[in-house]
Amino acid sequence: MTMTTGELSTTVDWTVLDIDGVTDVARSAAIRVAAQYKHTAEYDDLYQEALIRLAEDAEIVRDYLADLGKGLGMLHHRLWCDLVDMVKTDANRRTRHVSYEQIRAEAA
Repeated sequence: MTMTTGELSTTVDWTVLDIDGVTDVARSAAIRVAAQYKHTAEYDDLYQEALIRLAEDAEIVRDYLADLGKGLGMLHHRLWCDLVDMVKTDANRRTRHVSYEQIRAEAA
């Protein structure tokens, strides 16, 4: 399936989630990141994001599983890194955000 938004196009292959162990990798990575960043991210959101990322990178997922040196363990590590990067980026963005109330209080 190809999703198009404006000029951007993304191919998504949801069938990759039917491969044994792939949703377990998503669940495990989401649990781990949610535990590490419990004040910043929620498990449900991370799990959904993990599934989306796996479906978007279906060819890479299949390559990892076909390579005996990588397999589910390396796929888990890659997904965990992607989720951590996402959470950190979001946290940094929120840290730089200044609320309207704070600006008004500083101006007074």
